[in-house]
Amino acid sequence: METSDRIATNAWIDREMAALDPEPRWQPDCAAALDRFRARQTSRVDHRRRWTLAIAAATVLGVCLPAMSVTRTFAERCVDACVGLTTRVTNALRTNRTSGIATADARQAAPELSLHDANGALVELSALRGQVVVVNFWATWCGPCRVEMPWFVELQERYRERGLTMIGVSLDDDGWTSVRPFAAAQHVTYPLAIGDDRVARAYGVGVLPTTFIVDRRGRIAVAHEGLVPKETYEQEIAALLAE
Repeated sequence: METSDRIATNAWIDREMAALDPEPRWQPDCAAALDRFRARQTSRVDHRRRWTLAIAAATVLGVCLPAMSVTRTFAERCVDACVGLTTRVTNALRTNRTSGIATADARQAAPELSLHDANGALVELSALRGQVVVVNFWATWCGPCRVEMPWFVELQERYRERGLTMIGVSLDDDGWTSVRPFAAAQHVTYPLAIGDDRVARAYGVGVLPTTFIVDRRGRIAVAHEGLVPKETYEQEIAALLAE
C-alpha cells in the first residue's frame, strides 16, 4: 500500500512539474540581453557626448561674447550682475563693517562732472562746492542699483537741509529712453543724468553700482564698488556733513 501511494505521489509530482515547465519565451535569451546592454551603453555615450558638446559650446560663447560688438554690453551686464550678487552676499556677512571715509590728507579732488538732467538743466559738481555730494553710477538693468536707489531717495530727503545732494549718473546704453520711465516708476526725486565712457573712465568706474561721496571741498572722501548697507551710507554722510 505504501509502495502504491509512493508511486501515485511521484506520478502527481511529475505531472505538476511538467505543468511548470517554462515556455520557450521564458528561456534566458543571452543574445537579446547583450544587445540591450550594448544599446544602453551607446545611449550613455551619446548622452555624455551631448553634454560635452554643450559645455564646450557654453565655454566658447563665454570667451567670444565679450569680443563681439553686438553682444559686448550683454556680456558685461551678466558679469556685473554676478559681481553685484557676490558683493551683496559679502556685505551681508560683514556685521562690523567700518566707515570707509578717507583722511583729509588722503582725499583727491573729484573729477569735474558736467551733465544735463531730465529737464535739460546743467548738473555741475563744481557748482555744488560747500555741499556733501553723493555721485552714484548706476543703470536700470543693474539689480543692486535698484536695491539702493530708494535708500538714496530717503537719505536725500532726510539730509537735504543739512547740505546733502545726490546725483545719479546712468550708464544705460539707450539713455533717457530707459531712464525716464524707470525714474518715474521709482519716484526718484534727486537729479539724474546720463553719463558716457568718458565720465566713467574719469571716475574709474568698472563695476555697477559705484558710488562716491564728495566732501564740502570737492574731494572724494568715500568710494564704494558694489552694494553696501544703507547704514554705512548714512554713517558716512552724517560724518561728512558734520565736518
